[in-house]
Amino acid sequence: MNIQAAHPEIFFLGTFAIMVAAAAFTDIKHRLIPNTLCLIIAALWVPYAIFMTGDFLYPFITAFIILVLGIAAFSRGFLGGGDAKLLAVCALWMGSEQILPFLFQTALAGGAMAILWRFEAPVRLALARGGLDVQVVVTRELPYGLAIAVGALLAAARMAGIS
Repeated sequence: MNIQAAHPEIFFLGTFAIMVAAAAFTDIKHRLIPNTLCLIIAALWVPYAIFMTGDFLYPFITAFIILVLGIAAFSRGFLGGGDAKLLAVCALWMGSEQILPFLFQTALAGGAMAILWRFEAPVRLALARGGLDVQVVVTRELPYGLAIAVGALLAAARMAGIS
């Protein structure tokens, strides 16, 4: 990658990273990923694909397949609707070299979250018994947008040549 081409790529990938981080934050805080964030991430991909990769077909087909699988997971209660959409729009950004590492790292992050989430209720109860003012009731829903963001941010770092 030459210096002149690096600046637009860093701009696009940096903006992508900010939007994905915002989606993870809103999912953690509100258990909701706004459609506007998914639309912005998808819209940002278009100029990125035009100027940086020139590849439209593979990412679009891949994202469509992931969206269909995400909708199926949503209909079975395995994944939230916003999570399915975020996973698909992030897949747009992954080239053929990054899609499998992205999905693998997202799955690993999701598994780690599930393990940690299992211990959240006992930790909150212990903190409350210790006198700290914490809400003892814990939602059973995982903010899977965080796991998707981890996978996407790691992939974006590799695409930018950071890792």
